[in-house]
Amino acid sequence: IGMSSDKDAAACLSIAARFCRHIFLVDARHSRAFPAEEMAHICDRFQCREYSVKKSIEFAVQDALECAEETLTVICGSFYIMAEAKKAVAASLYSTC
Repeated sequence: IGMSSDKDAAACLSIAARFCRHIFLVDARHSRAFPAEEMAHICDRFQCREYSVKKSIEFAVQDALECAEETLTVICGSFYIMAEAKKAVAASLYSTC
């Protein structure tokens, strides 16, 4: 999850915490990004089962896909992260072939 600072991160993370086994938090690469470390503090408030802060979207996608095994992986947040996430997913899929 990576999002803009003008979004309601607490509301988004409270929903994700109910359904996700592990949440990977990232900083979106734009000036209005909600810091991943601050999202981590929100996750603590909601007692998320597992979460981690990743240095980049690429690392988050790679780790999420490795953790997923046979389960669903959802990438969500700001539109600013989606193009980068799409490239990271494609790179991960092609590297395992």
